[in-house]
Amino acid sequence: MYRYFFIAKNNIRKQKSDMITFLLMTMITAFLLFISISYMTGIGDVIDSVYKKINGTDLTFIASPDRLTEEKLKGVILENPYCGSYEITKNLTVANAKYGKRPDRKMSEYGFVFISYEQEINIQKISTDTVGLSGDDAVIPVRMSPDYGIGDTMYLKLGDNSYALKVKGYAEDSLYCSPMNIGDYVIYISDDLYEEILFENPSVAKEFAVHKVRLTADAKRKGMKQEEILDHISSEVTDWASGYRMKHPEYEGGIRNSFSYEMLH
Repeated sequence: MYRYFFIAKNNIRKQKSDMITFLLMTMITAFLLFISISYMTGIGDVIDSVYKKINGTDLTFIASPDRLTEEKLKGVILENPYCGSYEITKNLTVANAKYGKRPDRKMSEYGFVFISYEQEINIQKISTDTVGLSGDDAVIPVRMSPDYGIGDTMYLKLGDNSYALKVKGYAEDSLYCSPMNIGDYVIYISDDLYEEILFENPSVAKEFAVHKVRLTADAKRKGMKQEEILDHISSEVTDWASGYRMKHPEYEGGIRNSFSYEMLH
């Protein structure tokens, strides 16, 4: 028995430095894990505060902008007893655009969503004042503020077309707020620039109708799951679209994506 203890003791002495290193690495790992958890918790609190500030959407349906899809989806939403306030806004989605501070240098690439600040938006509102903005004036995500100051110009390149946006403000968002949620950059622009981008880039910029829903107080009081309501609405509209497409093969409309606020946080 003593012999085994003696051997173990000698091995510990020989591997003392290794054990110290192991303990230090374990402590560092635990510390980093604690920092990460605290960071994630803090981010969640910030996002929730933004959600309240901008009257954030509970359910989001990104759909084709055709009349048939709009009428069907709108009807299903308004018939649901747990859906309260509701509105539709249009946006342009560009899966991969180049951007930078100088048009003559190597530019970064990222996904962008363009929304006109001249639309009336009451759900998922713009968090900053856009009164007086027009033309090439733009409001960019607050997470881009370290790279672009107020008054700076952001150069965008979509295919063969280039645009120079004048940064006039920053917007906070509870959906498009970080790569952990929806990573695209949301840029608020004027009606004129929105239409220009849409017209000049038909193969790059895709327009969608974004249906936004706030659930009723009754739904929240009953503890209804946002995802269950979302799935019910999505399934009904998707089934309808599939049936309609069988009779009209040329029809390409429908819901492209849907998600709830709870799913992203």
